[in-house]
Amino acid sequence: MNKKTRVVSIMSALSIKPPRRPRLQVPADKIGERLRTLRQSRDLTLNEASLLTGVPAATFSRIETNKMSPTFGMLHRIIEGMGFDWRDVLTNRPRSNNSLSVCHTDDIVTTRIANIPYEYALLHRDSSIGMVTLRMQIEARTLDEAGGLAAHEGEEFCYVLSGELELHFEQDEPTRLRAGESALFSSHRPHAYVAPLGAMLLVVLTPPGYAQQKPASP
Repeated sequence: MNKKTRVVSIMSALSIKPPRRPRLQVPADKIGERLRTLRQSRDLTLNEASLLTGVPAATFSRIETNKMSPTFGMLHRIIEGMGFDWRDVLTNRPRSNNSLSVCHTDDIVTTRIANIPYEYALLHRDSSIGMVTLRMQIEARTLDEAGGLAAHEGEEFCYVLSGELELHFEQDEPTRLRAGESALFSSHRPHAYVAPLGAMLLVVLTPPGYAQQKPASP
């Protein structure tokens, strides 16, 4: 019996109805609408958004109208380039002003962006330097299913929680990682996550310009 089934059984035996939790996940077909709302809140045209993110205006429009699903790299470029907060895009959870960010098991909500075979769970976005911590379920069996290689600003750390990962880079053989293994690399390198048998990752992204902000080693 898994944890969820056990809790349900206990609640049923005690005749206690658990409180209904508010829906925190933004449905996949609402991501584009959320991006458009955030863009318009900054009084930016599609062309201006394109200049900030490097995503063509026509592509931006297709994403906003749910005619196209952004790859992980493209979504990162949009969110960081526009100065959005990942939490504003992927969840309905209110921001916290607390300097301590805690994510309990019951707080985790996942978001799948249409037909892209990655499932995201935003764990933390309250770091003082803007680091993003994600749990990702990788179901892309091939590079094509992953949407091809993509690059974005910052640095990236990935840790394989379960399964086996193929980390693809441009002009390099895939790096294979098993559970308990990790990689740290510049996100400027075009890359993609592929897992023929599925894999769960912990991914940490640094904000644009982070490398320039780090103090020089003595």
